[in-house]
Parts: sequence; structure tokens; C-alpha cells
Amino acid sequence: MSKIDIIIPTYNRAKYLKIAIDSVLNQTFKDFNLFVLDNCSTDNTSEIIKSYLPTQLTYIRNKENLGFIGNLNKALETGNSEYFQIFHDDDMLKPNFIECVVAFLDKHKDLSFVHTAAHIINKENKIVKEQNHNYKETFTSSEFFKYFLKHGVGIICPSAVFRREKISGKIKFNFKTQFTADVVFFIESSNYGGVGYINKPIFNYREHIGSLTSSLYENYDIRLKDRFYHTKFLKEQIKSRNINDKRDYAGIYYKKSLSADVWFMKMQGVSVLKLLKLLPKLVKLSPSLLYFPFFWTSVFKIIIPLSFINYYKKKLRK
Repeated sequence: MSKIDIIIPTYNRAKYLKIAIDSVLNQTFKDFNLFVLDNCSTDNTSEIIKSYLPTQLTYIRNKENLGFIGNLNKALETGNSEYFQIFHDDDMLKPNFIECVVAFLDKHKDLSFVHTAAHIINKENKIVKEQNHNYKETFTSSEFFKYFLKHGVGIICPSAVFRREKISGKIKFNFKTQFTADVVFFIESSNYGGVGYINKPIFNYREHIGSLTSSLYENYDIRLKDRFYHTKFLKEQIKSRNINDKRDYAGIYYKKSLSADVWFMKMQGVSVLKLLKLLPKLVKLSPSLLYFPFFWTSVFKIIIPLSFINYYKKKLRK
């Protein structure tokens, strides 16, 4: 079987980092390299990492903070094994994760990457739900992109394992799409090969409520730039891949994402008053939102109390 590099970019996540590292070192498949890219953490990250040395772990501390996207791009240049995974510093691999993904990629030589189902865990490491999808086991490059445009593809970023020879030196994470850099990267990767899916929860993904995006409202101008460049990127991909469909998939993405942002910020604790003040700005950016049902669904959901929505969700399930 082939060899794999597991690369963990980290910054001030000492609380969870040990759990992530242990989950890699405890794999049933042992032919791997583990790299931790410390982006100038100011907590006790270095002490935790050094406690593992010497092992299969290589500790790389940046001379200066490269930013989130910068550290991801450094991860792309780290290691030289056939496969690589950029793993989150607060998630957990199941013991058979590497064994499963390496066997899968060894079997399907035409894939640029594979991703997996996952268990979603909370801050206490308890499983709260399972995230899986009824995707085909493998998509060709063309199939993947067409499916993405029509239905979306739910890829949990740190579950993805890439074939290095397919994408090495060809693409990087985009600084212009800081919020959706992973999605843009997956789509670009699919230009160079097919995409596989393992419908088994062999990975634990930690869901943080109010962490990374807790300041989304205050930084929403950055988010809007991300949405703009992501839409532009989709238009370029549709053109370069010769997708001859009259539907404006890039425009639909833009309106859906702006609409979804409103509800997402409500879930993150932003007040209804602030969100209502934001709505005219969104409509000014995209006037066709006024005729977009998904937008009005989001507006309805921010006005109606969450407890009321959850109550009726439970009644519908009965």
C-alpha cells in the first residue's frame, strides 16, 4: 500500500491538539508521516508537540504568522508521499481511517481525492449526529462538477485525502475566498481527476458553535468579497468546462449564499435587529433577491423564534 502524509496546521488550539495527534498516531495503518505546522501559537502548543518527540511527528514552527490561508498553502508544500491529508487540529480520526482511504485511492487510480462520511462531535467529544450522503462511490471530473452545480456536494474539509501527483504545484488555496477556500480548492482539484466518497463515518468532526464565525457580522464585508470571488470563480469554471446549461448556476449560488448567511448569523447569536438592518444592503447588492424564495425563507426564519421552529420540527417528525 502507498504512503501518506498527515499535515496538521495549528494555531492556539492546545486544548484539542493532543487529541488530534493521538488519533493519528493510533492508526492501524502505520506507514505515514505526521507534520504539525505551528503558525506562531502563543499558548502551550509547542510544549504539547515537543512531548511527542521523537516519534513519526515532525514539528515545524513558522517564523511568522502566515495567516490561516497561508498556513494551508504551506501544508501543500509539506511532505512528498503519494497521498496527503490536511487535518484539523481539533478533530479525530477513527483508528482505521488511513487504512480505508489509502486502500480506496490505491484501488481507484484516476481520482484526485477522496472524502468520507463523519460523526459530528461536540466540545466534550460526544457524537451528536452522523453526516453522510448518498453519493456515488466515484465521480469522474465532469460528473462531480455537474453534480456540484445542480445539488451541491457536502465535503467535510479535513476528511479529504489527495493524490499528490494530480494537483501538486497546480493549485493553491485562494486568499480571496477565506471563508470558502476549501470548496474552491475541491472544485479546482476535480479538474485533474475524479472524486471518491467513502460512506462510512471513519472520522470525527468537531462542531464549534460560535467559534470561527462568531465575529462574522463584524467582518461581513470580507464575507461578501468571498461570495463575489467565489461566484466569479464558478462562472470561470463553467465556461472552461464547457457546461452548456441555460441555468445561471453561479448567480443561483450567489443568491443562495447571501440568503443562507442571514440565517447562519442568526444561529451564531447575531440580533434580529442587526440582521434586519443588513437586509437592504444585500438587496442592493443583488436586487433579484426580492424574487428569490430562499431569501424570504431565511428572513422568515430570523424573525420567528428558534424555539418555535424547533417545536414544529419535532411535531413534524412524529
